[in-house]
Amino acid sequence: MRFRAVSRRERKVILRAGREFGGDFEKVLQDRVSVVSLGDRREVFITNKDTYEVLEKIKVNPYFLGLYLGEIRDKKFLLGLEGGSLLAPDSTRKVAVDDAVEQLVLYGRDVFINSIREAYPGMKKGDRCLIVNRRGEFLAVGRVEGKIIKNLLDRGWYLRKGE
Repeated sequence: MRFRAVSRRERKVILRAGREFGGDFEKVLQDRVSVVSLGDRREVFITNKDTYEVLEKIKVNPYFLGLYLGEIRDKKFLLGLEGGSLLAPDSTRKVAVDDAVEQLVLYGRDVFINSIREAYPGMKKGDRCLIVNRRGEFLAVGRVEGKIIKNLLDRGWYLRKGE
């Protein structure tokens, strides 16, 4: 796969998504090189400057380059698991769950409002949020849907998807 630096327009889309999750992608991207893949999908990765310079010199086409943040699709940034993990520590749009619910989230289950241990104020129906455990560790990307937080993508996906 070939890569190029993220354009100014793509960077704005990524930064807007970070704000939607109550996080700061500007802080995440600082001192790193953001690249986008030139395949069927516009996947966004971050890497360090040295790695990017080596890639430009050796002219290989790796499948991945650095840490996967998410994908740009239809002028919208779809947050990936590692992107969520990088946003979670400073995010203001997250819900914390206890240990029992954490396990259910990692099995792909949704979170019922009454099982939320702590929620940051101001979230409303339709908002996307991060789901974290009681220690603040990122578990999943969710969306507020009335009396549940819909689990859109969780870290257990790695194990369930693996072959």
